[in-house]
Amino acid sequence: MSEIAKILEHLLATTPDLRPLLEQIADRCDKAGDLSGTMTIGERADLGPRLGSLQGIFPVKAVAVSRAGRVTLRFNAIFQNLDAAQRQAWIAALYATLGRTRRNRSAERRHLAVGTADLLASWRLAFPDLIPIADSLEAAPEAWERRARAGGLDSLRRQLFLAGEIVRFLAGNRQPIAGAELAARFAGDSKALRPGDLRTLVTDWLAILADDPEADRGTLLSRFQVVDNPTAIKVTLFGPLVYTLGGRRFDWISQLWQAGQTATLSWDNLRDIEQVELPAETALTCENETPFCRLAREAQPGLTIYTAGFPNAAVCRLVELLPSSCRLRHWGDTDLAGLCIAAQLHAIHPLTLWRCDRPTILRLRNLLTPLSSHALERAQSWLQTHPAFPFAPELAATIAHGWLEQEAWSPT
Repeated sequence: MSEIAKILEHLLATTPDLRPLLEQIADRCDKAGDLSGTMTIGERADLGPRLGSLQGIFPVKAVAVSRAGRVTLRFNAIFQNLDAAQRQAWIAALYATLGRTRRNRSAERRHLAVGTADLLASWRLAFPDLIPIADSLEAAPEAWERRARAGGLDSLRRQLFLAGEIVRFLAGNRQPIAGAELAARFAGDSKALRPGDLRTLVTDWLAILADDPEADRGTLLSRFQVVDNPTAIKVTLFGPLVYTLGGRRFDWISQLWQAGQTATLSWDNLRDIEQVELPAETALTCENETPFCRLAREAQPGLTIYTAGFPNAAVCRLVELLPSSCRLRHWGDTDLAGLCIAAQLHAIHPLTLWRCDRPTILRLRNLLTPLSSHALERAQSWLQTHPAFPFAPELAATIAHGWLEQEAWSPT
């Protein structure tokens, strides 16, 4: 055992309350990677007899007391007569006496920063189809370094890649899937997507894909067809629709239409339908319930489909089944969300806007609702970042004049 170690051990044995001060020195060494410069260790009045103990083991100039009573250690004075090897031996003796393992937190932080950057770069390479998410990851490296520091880089890697696989699947998914089934398929644990870090990652990333950072996280999974019970996914419709299933024709929806009644199809009804027939080959999707009920009462020609806001899997499947020759129109709100609903349906079956197109917006200026400053900023940003948005003229009109709610529409 080195002489300094013996001295320190004896000191701790006779003055145990000196340990916190020695721990401070070790903490300083861990943080900086070495001991140099000066370090304030307290006030003379607070140190009491411990100050004399320190002055007894350190050189006279190493322990300085200011006029105000502040006590400072000068490491250069402590090590002035020691070469590099002896200096490191002194530090090693300090850690041995305290029963601690020496760390270099500064080097650890640098190593962790490099490791985190490599992880984010490898994530980008693994998910080239999720570039907006990769951009968001690399925009906040410090946050991921903190996560890696708390749980380990390997654990963070597993979580980021697992979340990436889940989001990639959901981005192209159009069929309902239970959250437990999704979790079991990708994580091997049906409970993995319960509230927690993984679920938060997945929903945050889905919000990025939807370009809707303010989306309600509680309902966002359902927009990507993650549901508690797939058989509960339904669509309400009204019209002369006939469908073929298993080689048989079913006309009950058309019969209900003739009686002035709406019909409801569930996902399990729609899943295996082979084709649908529409005599007039015209269809209309309607965002909100009250206007849909009005259309049913008015007996609009063709098929009318209630989307209930953002379309669920049943709505999407029904629109997907429409004959390619079917003329599809959409009636919805003209705010950003309403036009995004129209765009989502448009991607499945090309459509035109009805009662919510630009000429209608301009005609009904006195019925428009001004956008809030936040909604205005968001709409402007969307228009700038989505130059190919199919309903850009309507969004531009909404930005300039306000948005038209479905219920506010008027024929005059």
